[in-house]
Amino acid sequence: MGLFTATLAAALAADPAGAELPTAPPPRPATDPEAAKHLAAWKKAADGRKNIRAVFSLTRSNTLEGFREEHSNGAFLAMKPDLFRFRLAGDRDHGYEAYIRDGDSVFYYDGHARTVTEVALKPQQAADPAARASPEQRLRDWLKSGGEPFALRCLTGVDPERYAVSLAATGKGVVDLEFEPRSEQDQAYWYRARVRLTGPDADAPYVPIEVRVERRDATVKVWRFADVRADLFEIDREVFRYEPVPGFKLVTPRRDSVKSDQP
Repeated sequence: MGLFTATLAAALAADPAGAELPTAPPPRPATDPEAAKHLAAWKKAADGRKNIRAVFSLTRSNTLEGFREEHSNGAFLAMKPDLFRFRLAGDRDHGYEAYIRDGDSVFYYDGHARTVTEVALKPQQAADPAARASPEQRLRDWLKSGGEPFALRCLTGVDPERYAVSLAATGKGVVDLEFEPRSEQDQAYWYRARVRLTGPDADAPYVPIEVRVERRDATVKVWRFADVRADLFEIDREVFRYEPVPGFKLVTPRRDSVKSDQP
């Protein structure tokens, strides 16, 4: 299981009420006025971008588990209204992970298992009500609600109503905002994040530079973005179609079938 897959699994299977985790501070009830000004300007800038791409590095650490830092690198591409693809490769021997969202499904590529798992975003009818609470269903709901990692959502624009936001710092052409989620769904995954953006006077204003996310299990993830570009002419919906990989199996859990892309 890869680094990002583990994150997905933890988010889907987490039981905050029963786990012995550090107590998260309650979210602030409102966003402060200075932060609200930057959020409005950030939203305006993000809304004006048809597509966006970036490369990034990801560092993960945990003070309770005592392991060394884990490092990953990847690339992200998104196009409105809800299409994205990204690839993540770590420094351990677990292959790579990639995701494509084509609007109807999310395809997860597991380089170690050599599989591609398709999860449809639209709920399907199930004779057994318990099936609707399956991991696949929860993953589908998580993605449908915008549950791709908060750091990557910062590239496409966040919903300010979901968070209590404060202005942490400004200066030297940057703006730092601190986020605390309001919903229990988000709080089960993370409880605090700090986002560093380019400042309002930058050539490309309100572009994420770094996102630090703190989870309730003492995990800290730091995403650093580079080479961020927007409104690329060559990007269209075809870029976000499922791509078979020779030797990889296509798994469709909700249809209980396995297809092979092997010749």
